Amino acid sequence: MFGIFSTALRHKIWFDLWSAKQRTLQAILTIAIGSFVVGAIFGAWDGISYDTRANFGPTRPPAISVRVLPPADDQVVAALRDDPQLAAVEGLMVAGIKWRAGRDQPWQPASLQARADYANQRLSLLLLESGAWPAGRQLAVERGFALGIGGQVELEVDRHTTSARIGGVVYNLSQPSAALGGNPTFYTSRAEFARLTGQDRFAQIIASVPGYSAARAEAAAAGVQGRLREHGFTVMPGSIDNTKVADPNRAFFQDPVEGVGAILRSIGIIAVVLGLLLVYNTVTAIVAQQIAQIGELKAIGATSRQILLVYFTLVFGYGLAALAISLPSGLLAANGLRRMLIASLGLKPAGWLTLPVPLLYQLAICLVAPLLVAAIPVLRGARVTVREAISSYGLSGGGWVDDVLARVRALPRVVSLALSNALGNLGRVATTQLALAGAGLTFMAVLSVRASLVYTLSGVLLQAYPYQVQLDLAAPASLPRAEQAAQLPGVAAIEAWRLQSATLRRDGAGERATDPAVNLAGVPLPTASYNPVLLAGRALAPGDRYAMVLHERLARDLGVSVGDWVIVSIPDATNARRWVSQRRWQVVGVLLDVTLAGGALVPRETLFGEIGRREVNRVQVRSADASDAGAAALAARVRAFYEGRNMPVQLSRTDTVRQRSDDRLANLATVIGLLVLVALIVGCVGAISLNGTLSISVIERRREIGVLRAIGATPGFIRLQFVLEGLLMGLLSWLIALLLSYPAGYLTARGVAAALRISVVFQYAWSGVAIWLLLAVIIATVASLSPAQQAIRASVQESLAYE
Repeated sequence: MFGIFSTALRHKIWFDLWSAKQRTLQAILTIAIGSFVVGAIFGAWDGISYDTRANFGPTRPPAISVRVLPPADDQVVAALRDDPQLAAVEGLMVAGIKWRAGRDQPWQPASLQARADYANQRLSLLLLESGAWPAGRQLAVERGFALGIGGQVELEVDRHTTSARIGGVVYNLSQPSAALGGNPTFYTSRAEFARLTGQDRFAQIIASVPGYSAARAEAAAAGVQGRLREHGFTVMPGSIDNTKVADPNRAFFQDPVEGVGAILRSIGIIAVVLGLLLVYNTVTAIVAQQIAQIGELKAIGATSRQILLVYFTLVFGYGLAALAISLPSGLLAANGLRRMLIASLGLKPAGWLTLPVPLLYQLAICLVAPLLVAAIPVLRGARVTVREAISSYGLSGGGWVDDVLARVRALPRVVSLALSNALGNLGRVATTQLALAGAGLTFMAVLSVRASLVYTLSGVLLQAYPYQVQLDLAAPASLPRAEQAAQLPGVAAIEAWRLQSATLRRDGAGERATDPAVNLAGVPLPTASYNPVLLAGRALAPGDRYAMVLHERLARDLGVSVGDWVIVSIPDATNARRWVSQRRWQVVGVLLDVTLAGGALVPRETLFGEIGRREVNRVQVRSADASDAGAAALAARVRAFYEGRNMPVQLSRTDTVRQRSDDRLANLATVIGLLVLVALIVGCVGAISLNGTLSISVIERRREIGVLRAIGATPGFIRLQFVLEGLLMGLLSWLIALLLSYPAGYLTARGVAAALRISVVFQYAWSGVAIWLLLAVIIATVASLSPAQQAIRASVQESLAYE
């Protein structure tokens, strides 16, 4: 191969690269953009997996996590440690509290935790980031909150207020970070926990199993549950996912993060494919344009192998230049994106990472894929004989498009020429439309995903909960007492619910430790405070007794549908060896609700009968002032009303439905932003592809342009012809994308929802249609100006003499 650079062929390669700078730059940029996107996304997500393993592995995550009621003492935990099915067991002291930084600050929710011995932790290890472990009345706090060592905080525990000093900052990977909207956790000594709460027992028990497997963990959890029940404890799920068993090798956020990564990877691959289409078009045009040159080279002795080397070297040059651009920029973007996302998850990012797999992908995209794409046109050109090559000389003849247009006499000549040029090469039209329409389709689909998320978390949520205020009582209260808040000024209506924890399994299935937990929401029938969004079946109706409307995730996990029967087991808080209720309920509907995940609606009166008490613990309030500010002010008055009558209300940052909606949208802002950014990058690839196609068109029709100029065509006529051609291509791509955008958007929205483990109501983004139409016109116009100017600059003599 070295000999090729000592011949005239070396000069030809250099001439093809350097003389057509715009064409070369377009080919390099499209390859580089695809490689950059793949390097950034694949590198970032592979880096996130690396950082997640590095952070979670040393903390010894548990495989079993349960909450026990009443809290267990040291003897119970010690007895579990003797279980051969368990590798390690640890008890956690946990209590819900309120905190504030000063007397002039509002109370906020928090958690108080303690361990038997911070110096000898067995599972879910806490890492001391700075300061000292809790001792005496000195606390440690979870990192990420605006609380530093030496600061003072006020705590309210069981309606008693105390002040404490922050002496350390702790890193707890089993808790949602501050960036994810988690509440702060304060850590104290066992003795101080007992002083503040009045008890020094363990409300949560975590355990690991030797040689983890799902089956082994499930069997061990069943044993733990059985032994605890024998000792009189009620056992409920204790993990963040509201399960008793969790894979210790996977972080609680890993599934949604990997799901989003899969969506972004798919879009990145689309960018690569679209870029390679331009490479195919470019090489096809070069070979077609240089058929005569190939014949001349063969006439003076060049072999087919040398011809192949010429064009493959040209394409390899494109890829090499693209690699030089995309490799360092992709590494930089991958590390920046990884560090940003890892920090938002509450983890410590590693230093600079250069992972081999994303680099190999970039090498393949830049150096291998273009050669494979170019192989067809290059092999076709190398097989051309001298006679075939020389006989191709001359002006291009008209095709069927010209024959059709010749019969349409009403069309202006410039429009007829633009149509003829745009549709003359159907193969190139197809590949260009794949690139440009693919970019538009991706853009419209992503905007539909954004519209669906916003609509579900705002429009649907606000419609489902017409009562704007939602407060949860810290302890159940009698129905008449809870309804006393209706007398408050500004309260238009009030409705009280009963929330009850239970477990659920299919009718006929045996009881298992991994039976999913369910939050039963007992609602009055008919209910005015909730309008369920049903995916199947019907809503609850007056007269229903053992009927339930099940959340779609629970229905999917259990494999049940409308008409099926399930067993609902409600634990007895006073006697853990029995269930207060264990009955068959029929699923009459399946609902979508982002705030009721893992829940089910049941008739309130039936639930009262099963638990034996007419007590409620949630109040829904409709404000006479429907504004967001009015609802927030009313929430504060209702909260104060209950607190003043010895009915404590759970502290929350989201007392109104609007606040809950805004909070969930804020948590998804990063995901939505990433999707839109990648879609815009794909749009750039489509724009470059169209510009490249029009530039190729100028080169191929240079003689025709010379003839037009020779017979009197003005520069304005030539410019208008290319602008119209670009507009026709842009509008055609918009039309194709429009026809496919609804199913593409629907499928993408379903994929994103599954990745994020939420439910969405699909909302087609008509704004995306309008925006892409505008962008298609702008892209087409801008992309056509440079080729048009290129055509105008050439003199008539140069154009007619061009080969």
